[in-house]
Amino acid sequence: MIIKKELSFKKRLVLSPDRINELDSILKKYCDEIQYSATTDNATSLTFENREELLSYDNYMNGRIKSLNIACSSSDYSTSIDIIVAPRFTLKNETASCSYKFDNNDKERLFVDAWKTLMEKSAEYQASYMISKAFVFIFGLCLSLYLTIVLLNNAEWHSGAYLPLTAFIMNTFLKRLYQNSSLLNRVFPPAVFPWGEENKRHSKRIAWRSNLFWAAIVPTLISIALEVYSVIKIFGAKSP
Repeated sequence: MIIKKELSFKKRLVLSPDRINELDSILKKYCDEIQYSATTDNATSLTFENREELLSYDNYMNGRIKSLNIACSSSDYSTSIDIIVAPRFTLKNETASCSYKFDNNDKERLFVDAWKTLMEKSAEYQASYMISKAFVFIFGLCLSLYLTIVLLNNAEWHSGAYLPLTAFIMNTFLKRLYQNSSLLNRVFPPAVFPWGEENKRHSKRIAWRSNLFWAAIVPTLISIALEVYSVIKIFGAKSP
């Protein structure tokens, strides 16, 4: 009997050396050969002889690891596990994926339980990311609403001839703004590998997030709310 399946994980990950060591220990229970490879920020492909060489990598500047691939197999080929952390291309917003092959249910069950536990332990606190993502959406929504109200106050636009175009522009703008996560991914990367120079970078990133939240996001949300409220009042006062 052969069991094949794929698993995915969507929360932001911080795979510290301890987590990599733990993952390596899990994989060695089922596989005899483990191969580590990575893609760096400047799109360079790296191959490591073993876990120790991976963790000794300096992770410096544009050479820092952005995506990690782990391929494992048993000597009798009854078991294989392929893991991708922070895949470069994904349509499912995955931060990690795992495809495996086992020859019995017990092995599969134990591995899946260990995988899910490790992923949850490695997951970064999600609240700040979700708040920031919501901020991007609310900002786009308020801006679109503001532009729509201004256009509706214009007699020509208020006639209704251009309302479908306005709705199309508003919808397109919101989708592009919400889906374009390049800025968010710099502040909240799908996965962080904090060893070498990247450990210092990650500490600075955490501090920067906190400063950004209290110094920029909160005041901006308040300003947007007040501005939209004032525009709505003006629009309401002009209505018959």
